[in-house]
Amino acid sequence: MTSMNRRDYGWITDDIRDTAVQAVLTAIERGLSLTAACTKVAMSLEVHTNTVKNWARASGKLDELRTSADSEVVAKLYADIEAMKTANSGLLAALKEQQRRS
Repeated sequence: MTSMNRRDYGWITDDIRDTAVQAVLTAIERGLSLTAACTKVAMSLEVHTNTVKNWARASGKLDELRTSADSEVVAKLYADIEAMKTANSGLLAALKEQQRRS
């Protein structure tokens, strides 16, 4: 299948691909989005951003990174919800008390 839009990255070795994926993971850990991290790495290799993104996805390491990061975010969100429930019940009690006095 030959296409004018198809890119040939035959010079990319498994080691280069693994290094690129590790660079993407490191950039994500430092706060970049997946797209920004892949763009940064792709520019340094002079390959398309989606190529690097596909390598990262195929590595399976993104799922591990997401699971870890997502777990922390979800735990914090649950803690925030509990704090809001406590604050709301306090406010509700104060409103009921105010209505009772009126």
